Amino acid sequence: MDTQFYPMSKRPEHSDDEYLFSKTVMVYDEGSDTDKFSELGYFDFENDEWIHFGDNSMKLICWCEIPDPADYIKNNNLKSVTHRGYRP
Repeated sequence: MDTQFYPMSKRPEHSDDEYLFSKTVMVYDEGSDTDKFSELGYFDFENDEWIHFGDNSMKLICWCEIPDPADYIKNNNLKSVTHRGYRP
């Protein structure tokens, strides 16, 4: 499946459990060709504004839905690794 990108003027679907906010999506900074930056974000329908979860100031240019890796994980023999500070 190819990733579909959308302009910031197109709003994502509403969240399944919250009508005031969109589903979480990947938002992209305008940046330059060699300095692309992305972050998780969402659209706040009540305040009519985009919000992202990072600390960087971004000039948002486009967004896409977050890919779902379920089929890839199911169809491949992958080995998991733990991150620093992992607690079982």
